[in-house]
Amino acid sequence: MVPFFGYVMAFVGAFLSVTVSILLPCLFYPKINNVTRRLGFELMTLLGIMVIGSFVSVVGTYTSLKEIVNHL
Repeated sequence: MVPFFGYVMAFVGAFLSVTVSILLPCLFYPKINNVTRRLGFELMTLLGIMVIGSFVSVVGTYTSLKEIVNHL
């Protein structure tokens, strides 16, 4: 019933899965644990994970959107 269902699921998965499983926990953890007051290894690791997660999310979303447009 939904054309290109696999590509639509790849789009939703690339955007939402990375956001919910990687980016949001890294954003909430410093608030819960008061990490933001000191600039150390833990905060730098969280920032690195967020940068890599954002890159993966953007690349995955772009790739899935490109596949959807190519098959239209």
